[in-house]
Amino acid sequence: MRLSIAAAAACLSIVGVAAANHAAAAIKKFTDIPAQELGSALQTLAQDRDFQVVYLSDAVDKVKTSGAVGEFTADEALKKLLKGTGLSYRYLDEKTITVLPTRGGSATSSKDSAGVRVKAEGDGAAAVYGAGESGDSEGGKDKSLWDRFRVAQVATNSSSPSPGTGEDARSADENKNTISEIIVTAQKKGAERLQDVPVPVTVLKAEDLLAQNQLRIQDYFSEVPGLNMITSSGLGTQTLVVRGIGSGVGSSATVGVVVDDIPFGGSWGSTGDFLLPDIDPNDLARVEVLRGPQGTLYGAESMGGLLKFVTIDPSTDVFGGRVQGGMSTIYNGANPGYNMRASVNIPVNGTLAIRASGFARLEPGYIDNPVQGRDGVNEKKFSGGRLAVLWRPSDDISLRISAFYQQQVADAYDDENPALGYLKAGNIRNTDDNDRRFLGVSSILTAKFGDMTLTSLTGYNSAKIKDSYDYTYAFGGVGGISETAYGVLGAPFPESDANYKINQELRLSGSLGDNLDWLVAGYFDHDHSLSSSGVYAEDTGTGAIVGDIESFINPFSYREYAGFANLTYRFTDRFNVQIGARESDIKLTGEPSSFVAPAYGVPTPVMGARVDSDKHAFTYLVTPEFKISPDLMTYIRLASGFRPGAVNPPSGGVFPPQNKPDTTRNYELGVKGDFLQHSLSVDASIYYIDWRDIQVFFFDQVTNVGGYFTNGSHAKSQGAELSLEWRPAPQSTIAGWVSFDDAVLTQPLPPSGGLAYGVSGTRLPFSSRFSGNVSFKQNFSLWSGANGFVGGSVSWVGDKLGQYASTATSPRQDYPGYAQVNLVAGVARNDWTLNLYANNVTNRHALLGGGTGQYPPTLLYIQPRTIGFNLAEKF
Repeated sequence: MRLSIAAAAACLSIVGVAAANHAAAAIKKFTDIPAQELGSALQTLAQDRDFQVVYLSDAVDKVKTSGAVGEFTADEALKKLLKGTGLSYRYLDEKTITVLPTRGGSATSSKDSAGVRVKAEGDGAAAVYGAGESGDSEGGKDKSLWDRFRVAQVATNSSSPSPGTGEDARSADENKNTISEIIVTAQKKGAERLQDVPVPVTVLKAEDLLAQNQLRIQDYFSEVPGLNMITSSGLGTQTLVVRGIGSGVGSSATVGVVVDDIPFGGSWGSTGDFLLPDIDPNDLARVEVLRGPQGTLYGAESMGGLLKFVTIDPSTDVFGGRVQGGMSTIYNGANPGYNMRASVNIPVNGTLAIRASGFARLEPGYIDNPVQGRDGVNEKKFSGGRLAVLWRPSDDISLRISAFYQQQVADAYDDENPALGYLKAGNIRNTDDNDRRFLGVSSILTAKFGDMTLTSLTGYNSAKIKDSYDYTYAFGGVGGISETAYGVLGAPFPESDANYKINQELRLSGSLGDNLDWLVAGYFDHDHSLSSSGVYAEDTGTGAIVGDIESFINPFSYREYAGFANLTYRFTDRFNVQIGARESDIKLTGEPSSFVAPAYGVPTPVMGARVDSDKHAFTYLVTPEFKISPDLMTYIRLASGFRPGAVNPPSGGVFPPQNKPDTTRNYELGVKGDFLQHSLSVDASIYYIDWRDIQVFFFDQVTNVGGYFTNGSHAKSQGAELSLEWRPAPQSTIAGWVSFDDAVLTQPLPPSGGLAYGVSGTRLPFSSRFSGNVSFKQNFSLWSGANGFVGGSVSWVGDKLGQYASTATSPRQDYPGYAQVNLVAGVARNDWTLNLYANNVTNRHALLGGGTGQYPPTLLYIQPRTIGFNLAEKF
């Protein structure tokens, strides 16, 4: 009997041979296998990882597994599934795994396995031993050998590298017409299936962003429903708007930004929340965009939504890495561009691993300066890197410490002067001093104590921007203040902003019984910023600064203490309710600032008085969720968000010294599901957002004492979003979404002499009523194991209106709607991948920012047609 069983096992080990190998098995990927019967869990894992699992039914039947949810290698996932079952696993060959009782252990089953075990003998052959010579055990006597043996395996179609991603092995779903599962961490509960999360979330895979050369937020914001972006002149800052919730340039942000759940950048406009990083996708896993208020879990400035960068963790399993190089050209570019990227994972031992990455790229300049006779003045150079260390001494404790740094240096920003013509520089001169630097350091500790998990997130980050813009048109030239006060014509405007932020979040989560999950947390945040600027008189012949026209130094600080909690109660397997609440105590400080204006008769610093503001904000979350079927769920989301108030400099009573936080309340109905045997995925929602006490930045034109913040009126944003993904055939994917958003004032802005005007029904700044996107991707086999793919997308960005008008008759800047076409293709063989891309194929000159209501009133457009290639190798 032993011989017959061994022969059967050997035969089963070569049935349905797949292309998985040890390198592919060592790749970390998201696994979502909940607690269930072990046999079905093994079947799911085998399909997902493209290998076979051989086992005796006696050893596995009725055994329960606690599941495996998270980012694991195949070995880690197997260990998770078998933990506490009394079973272990062994490789029969590189494509086949057997499950057997641990020596001295036993599986928990109503039918005792009688010590059945499998022993590898020779070249992948196996001898299987039972309680006796016959191999029969109780409960198995009446079953044939073939009834008792089971194999968890996948389809016999061979897998091959994905041209688009350079992965060692394409997901098994590529060879089936089913949608791949997407895992997110949007709810701070660990890894969850996107289809199970009662939050509207869009996920952009970093590998796809790299393949399509979409490296900045302005390159991919049109891929996300309801997301818009404002690019301003001057410092070239970026402001995000989700579902129309935004006050325009100059006001505090309404969309939060986190890196691995660590908040990045200032938490208040005056502490630099506009210093938004364009994190290179080189060491990212994905970008998650959460739509609607997220104030309960993510705090300040997430009243419209959240942008979340998720990085790649080090792995203790295998040494490996990736190198990439490429070139590009831009329409009207002065020279070619290039990029170089590299990453490496180093497992030091079974508990310690290091991951390091770096990149450098040059984006060609395509705007010419006819005054100076210079071409491509907006050329940009990017460089940076990341270092991460993971220590996991046990399955219950892990510590990851990481740091990233990124720098961008440019000669000029992307703004144009319409008076000079197409792709002509808006600034007459500049001083080559545009420098943006971002640093983020974080420590994430996770420790499990029985049914509870303690998570500590500690972060420090800084954002610094320096530039020098030419204000000769406003302060210089013949008859300008620079000439009348100092006898020269030039008037440069150097400016710098720096934000430094530390934050700490400590949360404890667990379960009470089978029905209640809970989370409680505390949070601390301290921001400090320093902004300095000035206009100087310059000799344009020698470049020498001969005098100070005016200069400012403005320090600000922000401090927040918060506590929040989240409970999920499962009334049945199909119905649960999530509730949450957060209380925040916020202190804002405007430190004494200095103002010097010798040209206007103020030769010594004028110090302002310190202004403090103590405010409280309460946010809540209520989300009933009902699973109509395992593949279809619906939810109602009641959620709120807030934005901190602001402090203003002393004005002698002309305007208030401070204003209160504004809030959003979201009422939403959503549906998520898979249909047609998982070949069609649907995500739909309708929403209504009530926005109260809007913070608006005014500029007093009556007393001319400067700008200030105040609470305006009320507004609403109501709309619908529908996203579809369809796999009509194996290796074919078609996706698309459409968004409608009506974001308007529901009360007029308060009457004043300020630079902001709007009656009830006025559209909110930078909100598109209609937007949409359609994309496709087709994989196919080529020669000698090579595979190729082609893909593309068409994005429609609806028309927008800019800043509020200054009076009832003043015009607002119009940003017409536009369509952008991007194409991508590639080929991969073994570990090599070649990608070709063409972005903005039709070379649309679409307006993105600037114009009326911004200072200076130059215009900014999307990047012209860009064509390039990337060649990458994994090792």
